[in-house]
Amino acid sequence: ASGAWASGALAMNAADLATFAHALMDGRLFQNDETLDTMTNFVSTGQDRGFTGYGLGLAQLRDGAWGHAGGTPGFGSNLVFDPVREMVVVFLGNSGSFNVNPMELASLADAAGK
Repeated sequence: ASGAWASGALAMNAADLATFAHALMDGRLFQNDETLDTMTNFVSTGQDRGFTGYGLGLAQLRDGAWGHAGGTPGFGSNLVFDPVREMVVVFLGNSGSFNVNPMELASLADAAGK
């Protein structure tokens, strides 16, 4: 059961989350290819900070990266996937003041890909 509404009650480590992200982006989790297309049909947020578009559960970051973040008091997670490099960056943190800007993770993904 989840203690934070729709948090999903998932329990995984960073490696598990990265494996999940690769399977999601490779389309291995859905029977219909259109499902991932729907998730990545991003609508502009009209802002230039944080994320620039939002799809079905996925945020569009700069340079075409996608991601999702979440957290509860004392814990937070961020996931960034770069579809061009097929690279995943996962950040998990235990903190009462967890706050990671998705753009910072996108920059980390850029740096790791060079």
